[in-house]
Amino acid sequence: MLTFRSVKERDFEPLVKMATRSFAQYPLFAGPFRDHFAHSRQYLHFLDKLQRIQIRTALNHSLGLVGLENGKVVTAAFVNPVQQRLSVQDYIHNGGLALAPYLAKVPMMGFLKRLDEAESVVKQKVCDNDWFMSFLAVTPEAQGRHFGSEMINAGIVPELSKLHGGALALTTNTLANTHFYEHNQFEVVKHQLLTIGKAKVDNWGLIREF
Repeated sequence: MLTFRSVKERDFEPLVKMATRSFAQYPLFAGPFRDHFAHSRQYLHFLDKLQRIQIRTALNHSLGLVGLENGKVVTAAFVNPVQQRLSVQDYIHNGGLALAPYLAKVPMMGFLKRLDEAESVVKQKVCDNDWFMSFLAVTPEAQGRHFGSEMINAGIVPELSKLHGGALALTTNTLANTHFYEHNQFEVVKHQLLTIGKAKVDNWGLIREF
């Protein structure tokens, strides 16, 4: 059984490592970006920089929880109020200039634009006092042990209930993840195909009321 606490600054490096390893093959990242790099090491170096920006932005702008097993972080999640909108300037402020050398090589602006559009579609289906989960990850070594479900049901939902939230929305990019969220009481409200550069990425929007 996990214990939960708020994300702290000392979690930054472990969360970057978790995100980079967990999402290396994830369609949202591998689809638009992987083929732009000759070697997997170059791609992972880019993905590490991207995750550093996303995790830093989440630390500064989101409510975050980590789940611990024997004192070690094995899962993490970030949620935001639905009405919160982050701008390109927010990402730049949180280290976005580190990606400047890649802008001529990868479809970074298209990635951010399509991601914002996909999230906006599902956010419109909930109320302004509801929440959006922008991040949920489990360390590769701990996957398959139901820690993601435990984070949702014993961590995030109880925490949001204390804050008088009524629903949690999210997007995901694999059918397997969609089934996982449906198992955890989410309902698919939208499916669309995102075009990011030359890549086509499936995107499902889901909502859980509580």
